[in-house]
Amino acid sequence: MAEYTKKQVADAFGCNKQTVANAIKELGLEAHVVRRGNTDYIDEYAQSAIAAKLSDRFPLAQPEPERDPYRLLYEREREGRAADAERYQRQLDQQQELMSAMQSQLSGERERAERLAAERDRAVSELAAAREAVVNAAKHAGVAEVSVYAEVEPEQVALFVRDRGAGFDPEAVPADRHGLADSIRGRMERHGGSVRLKTSPGAGTEVQLDMPRRKNEEES
Repeated sequence: MAEYTKKQVADAFGCNKQTVANAIKELGLEAHVVRRGNTDYIDEYAQSAIAAKLSDRFPLAQPEPERDPYRLLYEREREGRAADAERYQRQLDQQQELMSAMQSQLSGERERAERLAAERDRAVSELAAAREAVVNAAKHAGVAEVSVYAEVEPEQVALFVRDRGAGFDPEAVPADRHGLADSIRGRMERHGGSVRLKTSPGAGTEVQLDMPRRKNEEES
């Protein structure tokens, strides 16, 4: 059953709420008015009687003949609900856009952190491999000086460990000596790097350690 407040009925006929209240009293319709909280609601039976009475007293306030006053109230109420729904949808859309932007930002920060962590691991591994190469040279080259230098390029970082000592034959290295295979080559290859060895008996040794870098666009 459709119910409308005194204000809604008054607005429909262009009068005030007191006029509607007087009409209810004059017609003895108090039993058809239900109070909820601080608002009085009028049932359909009372609405029809009030409409007939007010139509005589306020002819200029009547809607067009084909427009029932309660239909007008219903349409206004429906339009209000539609406006509320549209406003609520706009708020949801704005919240969704904000959430999407935040998720995109967080995703970008996470990817950047992962790239930086991978870059750090590659650098640490390359330095550890270079340190092992220096230790090997100090133990086996038989010279007082070992040279270490680096070449930094956009695509990679290359470290060189060079001595002018005894050198050796890589094929003749005992199986129980794992410095080159494990500590050097293994460290580099686990992070995408490579090792180049130049040596021969009496010709010194050069260990070249190549580690790829991130692409420039990933650094930006």
